[in-house]
Amino acid sequence: MGPLFILIAAFLISHGGARALASLPLLRCQPKWLIYVLSGLILTLAIILPTWLLLGTSLAGNFVLILTLAFAVGVLADAFKLPRLMQVLIAMGIAFLATQLGFLILEAKPPFMASYIQLGSWAIPITCIWILAITFAVVLCRRLPGLTSGLVGVVSLAFLIISLVVSASRSLLIAPLACAIAGAAWGAFPFDLPPRRPSTAPLLNCSTVYFPQGAAGHWVLGFALALLSVVGFLKNTAFLLLAAPLLLLWVPFLEATYAFVYGGREKRFSFSLTRRRELLHEALQRGGLSPRRCVAVFLAITVYFSAIALLLALLVQVTFMVKLLVLGVFGGFGIIIFYCAARILSRRLIEQSAAAEKIDFLEVPVTTVDMEGALAKIEQYVQTRTPHMIATTDSSAIVRAHKDEELAAILKAADLVTPDGAGVVWMAKVLGLPIEQRVSGVDLVDKICARAARQNWSIYLLGAAPGVSDAAADILQQRHPGLRIAGCMHGYYSAQEEPCIIDAIIAARPDVLFVGFGIPKQEKWIARYMQQLNVPVAIGVGGSFDVISGRVQRAPKWMQSAGLEWLYRTLQQPKRIPRLIALPRLLAMTLREVYQRRKRR
Repeated sequence: MGPLFILIAAFLISHGGARALASLPLLRCQPKWLIYVLSGLILTLAIILPTWLLLGTSLAGNFVLILTLAFAVGVLADAFKLPRLMQVLIAMGIAFLATQLGFLILEAKPPFMASYIQLGSWAIPITCIWILAITFAVVLCRRLPGLTSGLVGVVSLAFLIISLVVSASRSLLIAPLACAIAGAAWGAFPFDLPPRRPSTAPLLNCSTVYFPQGAAGHWVLGFALALLSVVGFLKNTAFLLLAAPLLLLWVPFLEATYAFVYGGREKRFSFSLTRRRELLHEALQRGGLSPRRCVAVFLAITVYFSAIALLLALLVQVTFMVKLLVLGVFGGFGIIIFYCAARILSRRLIEQSAAAEKIDFLEVPVTTVDMEGALAKIEQYVQTRTPHMIATTDSSAIVRAHKDEELAAILKAADLVTPDGAGVVWMAKVLGLPIEQRVSGVDLVDKICARAARQNWSIYLLGAAPGVSDAAADILQQRHPGLRIAGCMHGYYSAQEEPCIIDAIIAARPDVLFVGFGIPKQEKWIARYMQQLNVPVAIGVGGSFDVISGRVQRAPKWMQSAGLEWLYRTLQQPKRIPRLIALPRLLAMTLREVYQRRKRR
């Protein structure tokens, strides 16, 4: 119960103290550095008080001393704007003092060797470099408010869990320190997050409760995490020694790497302690990712890489090559997730006038319209009284078009191709294409019927199992009183019956024909008979009749908003599982296109 009590105490001190100070109106008139110092003081007390009072060991006393010095340096940096070179020199001195107080890496195990090697005279410089690297990697995250506190909270608990897996005896030392750091960091996290509208919210605002961390808080968190990593040093295997910190601290190390490699105007590698360079999160925000979403993406990927580090710890007895394979596969997949998530969550302001009406999405022309735009075009098609074909393309349609030349030609000739499916919208954002909204077949059917009822259009339903289209027609008429149904026919007919069905549709003269045969059969059927039928609008709607009739239940609203309706449909209809292969294929095609674009540039 000791570590858990420390976790709770640290959280309450950090969270309660920040909330109390943020509610003081007098602080609004104070300079920024004073607010930063006060927030750092609360965070420091939240870490050192539970550790010192409840642990009561010499290690805890030394830990408190180092964090107190780190806080003092942070105060000087906030109040007097210390030069970076001076901050580095002071940090080196604190790191050296930490080695003299017992925070020292003494031995490690090289790859393919059964015995440990003693670092000897190299122990002090290696430990100092280790502490400095972690500290400044954390401090570098200061430019994105909320990232450091959330990151340290996740990583400190990950270090604790991994130490429990690798060496239970060492966890007795790590657990109190990790819990104190995590509790304090997570307590400060809600107040450190950037406001939703930073241009209008003041630095300290009672309505937003924005109480950010300055240099003092970041120095404390940086040194705390560095000392924790030294105490819980994973010396059991060289692989964990190198892989675990890189995985747990992947985000700050990536921020630093991007700054030195790509962060300058010259766009080439250079090193400078005085020049301010662009960090990765600043590049992502320049691309349209909001600060809060940027924090969410970084924290999510940190949790993912922490899970990989835990998996490697569980495989501690497995051979080096197996662990390397695990790291390569899951690490590479994580980088892909990170890149795609950052692009998908970005919000780019695209002027509709500047965007082309049709764009080339992986060699398939997709119309850049939302639901209202699609309905406006359909209304124009009905008024012209000439045949028009509409295709709703999901991930499977895009993938099939690359193998089926006939389907590809049909989609290129279609009058309107809507993005139906979260995969299409997501990958369009990864490619930077102006497709912002999904126009699904089932929603389009309902919206068209609503407009048809108002404007006296007639509709014809063709497809699905016997009785399903009739049931869907009845429900649509109940939803939209006055809707005229020109006819209904299931899709389970023989080739000999098809001419009669064609004649029936021609005789009914509908304004809109819904065809629910599934991709690509419905597109090929419409293309074959469109001119003969002479229907103003013919649209393939897949399994929409099953959903409208109630035979298949639609996903909840939150799953639709999150783009997870495909998952819900698959759980309901396991026979759709083979269709899921289209998602990774579409992802691979998208990434290949991204690579080729960059190569051409």
